[in-house]
Amino acid sequence: MPLKSLYLLPHGGIITPGPYGTLDEKSAKLNEAMKRVAQEIEDDGIQLIIITSPHGYNHPSDYLVYFHNVFESWEIYTNQETKENSVERFLWQGNTDLAQVLFQSLNINGIRAAPLILGDPNFPMKIAWGETIPLSFLKGDKHQVLIFSTPMSLIADDGDSEKGITELKKVGATIEKLVNSTIFADIAVSVIISGDLSHKHDKDHQYGYHESSADFDKITMEWVKTQSEDKLKELYRLEPTASSCGLKGMTILQGIFDDSEKKWINKEHVYECPTYFGMTVSSWRAE
Repeated sequence: MPLKSLYLLPHGGIITPGPYGTLDEKSAKLNEAMKRVAQEIEDDGIQLIIITSPHGYNHPSDYLVYFHNVFESWEIYTNQETKENSVERFLWQGNTDLAQVLFQSLNINGIRAAPLILGDPNFPMKIAWGETIPLSFLKGDKHQVLIFSTPMSLIADDGDSEKGITELKKVGATIEKLVNSTIFADIAVSVIISGDLSHKHDKDHQYGYHESSADFDKITMEWVKTQSEDKLKELYRLEPTASSCGLKGMTILQGIFDDSEKKWINKEHVYECPTYFGMTVSSWRAE
């Protein structure tokens, strides 16, 4: 069964208020877009979600494939008036057999990957906000998840980004070929990239402000609509001052776009900046 859909989704906690919070207008817009994505995934009958985030378990040089059959996350929400806490536990089903397939495929294609196991594959592995927030909008009992992380750095010591771009695109191409192979013939798959845009929008935040932040986010949304590698390279030029955690994942998507025999059409392209970093809910479908 061919790869059905691709997503670039935010992981800012400001879009998930919990039982006590309220959403401002910008966060509410992103929240509604996330709900539309969740409904689309359910309507498509997606059985497996492949997701990667920069805020998971990271190795200095290796890609990590999470070898677990259960993933969990705990979210604590505080009532600011009473100071009472509400705790919500999220559970998602993994698939170690498919994790093994992804691990092998990456290494066969010259991408250094390693398995990640916490105690035992059947022990619930705790995941962080980068995976939790996008997945929290989905019904955990309806989809299996396959999680991998990227190395901490892919930029050469001399600042050359070409090596990192090439490797990340190869990861995307590997996923595209794998999902469209006979191994996944009976599995409906979506890929979610969890990542946000420039983190330099607020002079009062510890990350500060840089004038490149607006350009970075603007060009990101142009890339979302065109999937142009030239736009992606513009983002790499701006990233050292704009500081985005989503660029690696976007480059993986570029690899999927470029390797696919089908044309990917952008459907959702919501952008807002409700805090010190920009966020987008963007989606693509193959035609």
